[in-house]
Amino acid sequence: MEKQTAKSMRKRMFTILVAIVVLFTVIVGRLFFIQIIQGEKYQNTAINQQTRELTVAARRGTIYDRNGKALAVSATAYKVVLS
Repeated sequence: MEKQTAKSMRKRMFTILVAIVVLFTVIVGRLFFIQIIQGEKYQNTAINQQTRELTVAARRGTIYDRNGKALAVSATAYKVVLS
């Protein structure tokens, strides 16, 4: 009975090992496909998401104090760059 249990245990261990190796191979293959084969596509998509030109109207209005004197006046910013 003990030999049969040991054989059964070895069989299960081998099956689990094969399943882990297959799973690892599938994951590595998928990573290779995404990073190497389609890497340039995803890189361009990321750049397009992170950088864009957007025109913002600079006219915000003037802020006056209680005597009618201008405290803050709108000004045009020609270029703003964020990193």
